[in-house]
Amino acid sequence: MLRCSECGVENENDATFCSNCGKELTSSYRRKKRLKISLIFLLLLIIILPIIAYIFLSNNRLFENRSEKFIAGIEPSFMEKSLVVSPDKKRVAYAAKAGYKIFVVVDGKEEAKYEDVSLPVFSPDSKHVVYSAREGNKWFAVVDSKVEGKGYDIVSFTDIPVFSPDSKMVAYAAQDDNKWFAVVDGREAVRFDGIYKGTPIFTPDSKHVSYIAFEKNKLNSRSVIWDGKEIGSYIDIGTSALFISPDSQRLAYIAFKEDKNHCKVTYIVLDGKEVDEKAERFGAKLYFSPDSKRFAYTTQEPTPHPLKGPFFSEVDCESSFV
Repeated sequence: MLRCSECGVENENDATFCSNCGKELTSSYRRKKRLKISLIFLLLLIIILPIIAYIFLSNNRLFENRSEKFIAGIEPSFMEKSLVVSPDKKRVAYAAKAGYKIFVVVDGKEEAKYEDVSLPVFSPDSKHVVYSAREGNKWFAVVDSKVEGKGYDIVSFTDIPVFSPDSKMVAYAAQDDNKWFAVVDGREAVRFDGIYKGTPIFTPDSKHVSYIAFEKNKLNSRSVIWDGKEIGSYIDIGTSALFISPDSQRLAYIAFKEDKNHCKVTYIVLDGKEVDEKAERFGAKLYFSPDSKRFAYTTQEPTPHPLKGPFFSEVDCESSFV
């Protein structure tokens, strides 16, 4: 109990003022309590301050690693949505206008001016840039500021891996005199009526090129081309296109033929051989194992027709080939 020095009345230990006369009370108990609180606060500071310092220094290092770096200025004539950043995040390219001319700017340096240009594309190693450019009625492929080959009616870089994985070669589809063909490293391949969107493609080792071409007035009009040679022809080839094994030695795809009843028959083609056949197949997906030694695929059975049952009649097959 705490005794008041003024009136002598005893008070509770945690009392601040005397309950009788109101005089402020002091005691060793209160001093010890205050000291205890101070020690706890000091201990918390000793523990927390190093943690705060570590977080602060870590954030500073992270900011230094990710700090902004000036690469190149953007011209006022910059064309919206044309900005492209290289895979290593160290280079930029974009299209810009100057009067009636359009040109590509790479790392702040203006390239030749043309009547039109496509979006620039960086190579996987970020060292090279390619785009198509039009002058008059002809399109050209421009690789590292230099025009490659002759001009064509169309040069398409749409949705295709323009550069080989090792960044040493360029492939694209071109059209001239109403015929489409692949151009690989400046060399033209055989001409067709068309080439599938998304092709040609390189193999992972960059040694081979494959694509799907078609002829209009031909039953088996779709052809798979491997290094310039036709390796298979069908009435159609699946929109999932070509699957190349990781070791670049194997090729798989979904193809379609017409049977004697004029029905569309689906095939899984592996290494040039038709390994599976079925009258109807939907949503097939193809897979190679990482070591390329094994192959697998999944399929989805067609939903039975509520009136005709699970299979189409011969008439239905014939009518689907209009």
